[in-house]
Amino acid sequence: MTETAIDEPQSAREAALRRAVNTVKCGLVAYVLGDNDGLRDLVHPECVWRFPGDPTIVPWAGRYIGMAIIDFFEIVKDTVFLTDHIPHTIIAVDESRVLVKSRDVARVKATGRVFDHDLLTLVTLRDGLIVEWDEYGDTGAMERAFYDAAERAL
Repeated sequence: MTETAIDEPQSAREAALRRAVNTVKCGLVAYVLGDNDGLRDLVHPECVWRFPGDPTIVPWAGRYIGMAIIDFFEIVKDTVFLTDHIPHTIIAVDESRVLVKSRDVARVKATGRVFDHDLLTLVTLRDGLIVEWDEYGDTGAMERAFYDAAERAL
């Protein structure tokens, strides 16, 4: 009979779950510190990074493939002052998927407005590297912070 992940000894499964969570934690730390080299070490060359929203309003909204995720982080750094990025909960769904609940507080450089919202991020790993990063947050709060009130009147 072939063994499956369910049949693995608990300690081996727990070790795999810890590795997955640790990889994601390292990615979060690299993000907050602006450590692009650290991110490159954690991301698979074919990684797909998705952040919903209207890219004409929230500049980093969109889909990034491979090392283009560095562009995502550079755009964030260029457009907002990130005051807080607080991961509250990090849960290994299984050996290849990790769910992160966090809170972001940032001030938009162009408007001076602050957005404060909760995020859910689903990270998928393969061979110890991040292959997918899907963030879901309050895009409306971000869009309101970016969108200038004067432009709305036009």
